[in-house]
Amino acid sequence: MKNKLTAFLLTASFAAVLAPSAYSQSIEQGTLGAAQDFDAGTMTFASGGLDPALWQGTSAATAKDLIARAPIQSTNPIIRDMVRTVILSAGVPPEGASTDYGRTRLAAVMALGDPGALQGVAQRLPELTSDPAVRADLALAMGDVAGACTMADSISEGRGTPMWARLRSFCHVTRDEIPAAELTANLLKKSGYEDALFFGLMNRLTGLSKKSLPDDLGKDPLYSAMANAVLSARADAPVVSLSATGAAQFAKDTTADKDLRLAAVFKAGSALSNDEINSVMNGLIYDGVTVENLQTAGAFDMDSVADIDTGLGFAQHYQLAKRGSGLAMTAVLQQAQKSGALMRFADVLKQELVNLPATEKIEHLDLYAGIAVIQDDIATLQALFGALPDGPQKVRIAFAADAIGQGFRLGTLGDDIEGRLSAKGEEGRRAVRDALIALSLGSTLTDAGAKALSGKRVDGTRTLPAGDIAVLRSVAKRSSRAETTLRAAILLDGATVDAASFAAVIEAMSTAQLYDFAGRLAAQDFLDAI
Repeated sequence: MKNKLTAFLLTASFAAVLAPSAYSQSIEQGTLGAAQDFDAGTMTFASGGLDPALWQGTSAATAKDLIARAPIQSTNPIIRDMVRTVILSAGVPPEGASTDYGRTRLAAVMALGDPGALQGVAQRLPELTSDPAVRADLALAMGDVAGACTMADSISEGRGTPMWARLRSFCHVTRDEIPAAELTANLLKKSGYEDALFFGLMNRLTGLSKKSLPDDLGKDPLYSAMANAVLSARADAPVVSLSATGAAQFAKDTTADKDLRLAAVFKAGSALSNDEINSVMNGLIYDGVTVENLQTAGAFDMDSVADIDTGLGFAQHYQLAKRGSGLAMTAVLQQAQKSGALMRFADVLKQELVNLPATEKIEHLDLYAGIAVIQDDIATLQALFGALPDGPQKVRIAFAADAIGQGFRLGTLGDDIEGRLSAKGEEGRRAVRDALIALSLGSTLTDAGAKALSGKRVDGTRTLPAGDIAVLRSVAKRSSRAETTLRAAILLDGATVDAASFAAVIEAMSTAQLYDFAGRLAAQDFLDAI
């Protein structure tokens, strides 16, 4: 493995130069349509998005179905990145694309919880956003309830349809017009409209029910806005149930409880910019502090900080991390990880992470190596490799670096993997998994490796359906990178899949030349055994 890593370090830049050329050669040449025949997006191939022919050979019906099922809120940051990249990439739309497909895609952009991305895409879709219903949804998704209600008031055509009746009912609540809200909702129900979630939320807003909110509110921005209204009316609001936009607004409320504001920061994600997160962190320390006590409030170190589970304590640790404290950095990232916001804070603290010495990072290797893999940060993996003593952890870092840098395409598996194939128990099972993943990334077997691997079986708690894998392989062969990415994301989201299933997905992604996603997913798997 040492030789393989050395080879990777010497050839990574060369492979990176070749990759775009090879990538483009697999795209079938054709005549592009007019500008309006392009899907608007905030990502291009040059900025990390998929190529313009991302939906090559995919029908609009299939694209719509996959986007609707995509795990936008996956707990795996790499899978979230895969979905986000497809949704935000500009390019030729799928075959037979219509307004229906466009609305589904725009709804997915709304569900990302990123106001900047939503605004960037929406302003490039004048034909779609000219529809008042779409504009109302956009306003709700951006947290502009008053703007959406103004549209509902002014609409005349189709005023009695469920879409507008639901919104008007909610708008009455926001204006404390409860009798009008109940009347509008009752008329809608008597018309035969069935929507248990809407009526349940209305009952909560009007005081007719105290039932807990469901965990899944779907992708309709109206439901998120209604849930935000339910929660904001409670002093003990479980802000983790707010939408990203609602959480961002709550986090910036200087009068709110500081512990709840911190929970809102964790939930807000990209709905808060880096500058806004910095501002909130300052606020958690200084908001409400009198002028004469400002200096005292800012005088803290690792020996005097408050508990990191509190809003004040987390903000103090955050400020110390900004000043270069490795202990504070680790504490902040671990707390963010517990709250589902690890990569948001890794991004905000990206420069401080770069400056933190590898000798400190190896004390929490799984944390910092995991962040490096998600961020596609080979330089950090190289630094960790150099700081580690010889041993299993160093080998794992080398595997991860090879996976991200396409190092497994340079030759055979290597002694580190082939030498463990004859081992018993967990070591042997891990060796088989490593071998299958490396082979899916392009490695080859020596005669000894082939002999050792022959007859090996895999086990696991989740095996992917053979039919799903066959479909994925077929799609990958025709280089439909958007469809391949979404199908892979849907298949891998959730519990860990068995080695053969995982390797099959990685191989299909490699076939479609989705080397970045395939490499990072493989590297993440290698690090699971660190």
